Amino acid sequence: MFAKKTNDEIGLHLKSLILRKFPSVRQFCVAYLELDNGDPTDQTIVRNLSNRFSQIIKGKKAIQTYDLPIITELLGISCEDLLSCGETKVALNNRKTNYNVAYSDKESDWVDLLNREDCIAAYSDEFGKTVLDYAIEFKNYKFIKFLIDNEYVTLISDRPGWNDFGAESKIKERPYDSRLHDEFYTNKLLRTQILSLAISNNDIEALEKFKARELPPQQGRNVFYADFDFSEYFDERFIKEIAVSKSKVFEYFLDEYKTQLYNEHEIVWLFPFIGELVEMCLKNKDSGRAIKTIKVIKEHNKNVFDQLKKTFLLATKRTKDEHYFNRSFQDAINEVKHYYHISEYKNFVSFNPFYLKDVPTLAFSINRISCASKNPDIQSLIDESNELFEKILNIPNHLIKNS
Repeated sequence: MFAKKTNDEIGLHLKSLILRKFPSVRQFCVAYLELDNGDPTDQTIVRNLSNRFSQIIKGKKAIQTYDLPIITELLGISCEDLLSCGETKVALNNRKTNYNVAYSDKESDWVDLLNREDCIAAYSDEFGKTVLDYAIEFKNYKFIKFLIDNEYVTLISDRPGWNDFGAESKIKERPYDSRLHDEFYTNKLLRTQILSLAISNNDIEALEKFKARELPPQQGRNVFYADFDFSEYFDERFIKEIAVSKSKVFEYFLDEYKTQLYNEHEIVWLFPFIGELVEMCLKNKDSGRAIKTIKVIKEHNKNVFDQLKKTFLLATKRTKDEHYFNRSFQDAINEVKHYYHISEYKNFVSFNPFYLKDVPTLAFSINRISCASKNPDIQSLIDESNELFEKILNIPNHLIKNS
């Protein structure tokens, strides 16, 4: 382990290293852009990068992790040399680290790292990051796809009832030290970070394979009394990627889907953060996608209301005829209400009058749009959708006319 120097010290050391190999910091920045697939002919980009490195050299800014593979390559030094200001020297021959392998597009580099006897791919480096962290940061989807296709990383399990989707890593770990596996279990957003890259790469096959619309709490729940809290799985970056995705990917997140429960009942869902997707589209001033998404929510809420009202009315009539024949219709409604469940978070509804034969059990996600729009046409659609949402919450009040 080496001692990392201060930003001021690192800045001075970096300047001396640059000027040993390049005539100026600006020429170094041109080489940086060439290696990073940037545009070294764009003077604005070169100037902005030069200004950033000027701030680093002055100690006013720190070197970022994404800079390290490029700087060390250009200057022919190790990360340790750079950050310790030359106090720690490490041989570079055949040296593979989390950060430079995660940046690489060579499969041979990936295989070498994953097969190392010291298992460094499974552990954080001196900056607290694993090779997967760096791959996500560098947006190296080719490497992540390699990990997934070769089952080093698994985002979903075929085993029912696993609330974490069975996400796990088969990257080799040291005996009795399963930190990466623990990271998969505890990091609620790791899955969406990976799926965000699939979205930006328009990989609809990966999204379908890994059930990108679904969240762990939707798996293996009791359909009748579930309270689904999705808040800890909210990832704003994930929503941003969906909002600007290609049409086919965007449509995927608007489609209804079903989850099959252990008791053979189904829940019909919309993407749990579809309301937040509306808000993101409005922020992006993409009224077309906002309207399309609102219409999907409105249609879903309408179908939910119509099916529940019809089934609730059937159950009430059956209860009146078979059990409450000497009592009022309102008494029958009050009895049936006991089998109508609205979740604590008002995002899920189920109806299960199990004492009545041939009356179906129903379960749906429901959606209220929380944002508003200054566009009157869009706001009108939001209001219509939310009115249907409120009717679902109060279905017993819509069974008797004028009640």
